[in-house]
Amino acid sequence: MSELNTPRLMAAAKEFNIGKDTLVDFLVSKGFSSDDLKPTSKLTEPMYRVLQSEFQQDKAAKEKAEKVELVKTGTTSEPKKKKDEQDLSIKKKETAKPVEVKEPEKVEEPKVVVEEKKSRRKSTNNRCN
Repeated sequence: MSELNTPRLMAAAKEFNIGKDTLVDFLVSKGFSSDDLKPTSKLTEPMYRVLQSEFQQDKAAKEKAEKVELVKTGTTSEPKKKKDEQDLSIKKKETAKPVEVKEPEKVEEPKVVVEEKKSRRKSTNNRCN
């Protein structure tokens, strides 16, 4: 029987795409000693085989997700100009074309008169004696 090169606990957690605590809890539930399960400890062959049988689907899902390429929308072949360069090009365009400024038409708005009514309320003192 060939010797299996087993990883350390944290490397196995990363390989199977699970958390360290999940891995430790699973191995403890399968009867392995929690004293041997430190993040830097090397897994034994039986530990690794149990993990493979249980979390192989998670490993396959992780590999499939890594193969998917995300396509960015709205990308152009030209590199984006820096904001400063854009500001300079806008200022150049403004100086090149004189802009006629039209005065806004004067519109008179009707005046609204609001009358306030004085209310006569009696003040009451609610003091407890």
